[in-house]
Amino acid sequence: MLNFYDNPFIDGKLPISIGNLSISLEELDASHCNIRGNIPREIGNLINLINLYIANNALIGTIPTTIKRLEKFQRLSLEDNTLEGSIQFELCHLKNLGYLYLIGSFGSVYQGTFSDGLNIVIKVFNLEVKGSFKSFGVECDFLRNICHGSLVTIISNCCNVDFKALILEFMPNGSLEKWLYSHNYFPDIFLRLNIMIDVASPFDYFYHGDFGIAKLLGEKDSKLQTITLATIGYMASEYETQGVVSIKSDAYSFGILLIETLTRKKPTDEMFVGEMSLKHWVIESLPSALTQVVNANFLISTKEQEHFAIKDCALSSLQLALECSKKLPEEGIDMKNVIAKLKKIKIKFLKDLNKQA
Repeated sequence: MLNFYDNPFIDGKLPISIGNLSISLEELDASHCNIRGNIPREIGNLINLINLYIANNALIGTIPTTIKRLEKFQRLSLEDNTLEGSIQFELCHLKNLGYLYLIGSFGSVYQGTFSDGLNIVIKVFNLEVKGSFKSFGVECDFLRNICHGSLVTIISNCCNVDFKALILEFMPNGSLEKWLYSHNYFPDIFLRLNIMIDVASPFDYFYHGDFGIAKLLGEKDSKLQTITLATIGYMASEYETQGVVSIKSDAYSFGILLIETLTRKKPTDEMFVGEMSLKHWVIESLPSALTQVVNANFLISTKEQEHFAIKDCALSSLQLALECSKKLPEEGIDMKNVIAKLKKIKIKFLKDLNKQA
């Protein structure tokens, strides 16, 4: 066991040399140590680690996929950091993991398994946080009434005076982040386009159903709650300055996500500083320098017609993304038209490919 809990001398980043610690190490506690930066991938070298506690620090980024190597893992505590992304798909393969503790603005998220083998996600609400009671009610009402192939399914909920939780379907294919950034996966442009169509399609369902933003967030608390839902780099300017949400701000966020999907660059990448942002980088590069922003691997093709079709699809998709992410929301496109244009891009791409047959 290695215990640094609340040690004032531990300050800075977890070094990659952490992977060189004895493989016989079974427990590491570095909670409350003001550790910053990412969790190093080398943590996966500690193959006999059973318990890892790194809560109450300033860790950022995602849980590394190398955690799948820790087959003896039983307890993982990560609460009170600023980690992002989804629960890694690899965690569901850790059969001994019985304790996973994360925390968000209104509660904690756990991954578990029913006795029949069904993998689930459990969101437990922190009832001490103002607004959590309303958030629980809103999420229950919202999720109970949705039925769409691209949306996660609510399995059940638990509600009493001092405990409230939602039990949700665990997504077996993992997160979009896994597909974009993992070294084990590389979706081609057609798969990326299909993914983005699937991401966009629920918006039309929401806007034409009984799912108004005011009903979802609550008129009086909308600004307070939406501040906790935003992710830096994906927000429209009206959101950043005023905390205001609208249908157009959804389109803006989608546009940034579409750019990320095609460029494999996050808006928070360290290359984007000052006036240079992910969006401005793409604006300055199109159309002449398309190959400098689009991930080069899926532009490679031995067939000239196929290469042309891929480039045209990528260019059209990025131009649509820029149309979504206009500086002024009223100048942007709405999600219904976004979906229609994505489908047209897909149809044209397939036609262009068929021309070579």
